[in-house]
Amino acid sequence: MSVIARIYRALLILLSLPGILVTIYAGASTASLLWAELFPDPDDIAHGMAMAHAFIPMIVWDAAGIGYLLILWLLWLLTGKLCGKDRRST
Repeated sequence: MSVIARIYRALLILLSLPGILVTIYAGASTASLLWAELFPDPDDIAHGMAMAHAFIPMIVWDAAGIGYLLILWLLWLLTGKLCGKDRRST
């Protein structure tokens, strides 16, 4: 694999870190809200408000993070295909 391809793949790995963190945070927040919905605390008076204002945005952020990581994965595969041609020709 060429040096440029290695640098490109290293940049893809660095670019994937924020996507991973956003996806983990949004997924954990969604799971926490679902847990609070299924097993409500009678002392939590703000439960409905948190569910109404945070549940849908967290699902959207989770889907956006997964989409971002999917695009980076496709770029990773494209880099492998393009570098594979260089390896076979030498």
